[in-house]
Amino acid sequence: MSVPQINTGKHPQQFLNVSQILPLPSDTPFGNFALKYLKIVSRIDQVNSLIQDVFSSFSLAHQSQGFDENFFRHQLIAEEVIYWLRKTADELISLQYVLYIQEQIGQFPTKVEVDCIGLLNHQNTQQTFKENFAAHLSFLKILNEVSNAYKHSFINSEISSVGTEEPYVFALALKKNDLGNQPKFHSVPFAELVVGFDSFFQDSVEELRKCNLPHLSNPTF
Repeated sequence: MSVPQINTGKHPQQFLNVSQILPLPSDTPFGNFALKYLKIVSRIDQVNSLIQDVFSSFSLAHQSQGFDENFFRHQLIAEEVIYWLRKTADELISLQYVLYIQEQIGQFPTKVEVDCIGLLNHQNTQQTFKENFAAHLSFLKILNEVSNAYKHSFINSEISSVGTEEPYVFALALKKNDLGNQPKFHSVPFAELVVGFDSFFQDSVEELRKCNLPHLSNPTF
């Protein structure tokens, strides 16, 4: 079974080459963006290791007869990956928003108005900014709904399934934990989420490279 990975341009054990460091500002009201990107790449290195664990634990979980250690370990590793993917997506959206505003008005904003997937999809979000994510809005919506179900949905504990041929992500969402709302069941191939995130990450990196800001030729940490 092929294990998908998120391409950071290097192997997890390698240091970032200077050519791979983005020319991001190190002195902003929100901190050092060059350092922020370095930490994002380091986090993805760890996520790639967890992704491998999801696939290596799948066979044992699939063979489980009930809720044994292998079953729960597989589910928990997959949930951890979803958490880190969601956190990183939110951070990349925030980073792009702050730099977008800086380019538009010539100074950094005092508030990150769009700092997560949910606000990116909000109807009041500037359309020109949202268009940068047009190819990934469907994927981001699924990632957002699954991660929210893991975090907030009181009925998500009812899910006790494992994929048949490959790892799957299952989630049962209940908006605001209100039984007056219709529960929504998610069933997504785990590899599909990884591939979707990789595509989003590659485009995000390209957008960050395009930022035509002054004094950014020598980022520092």
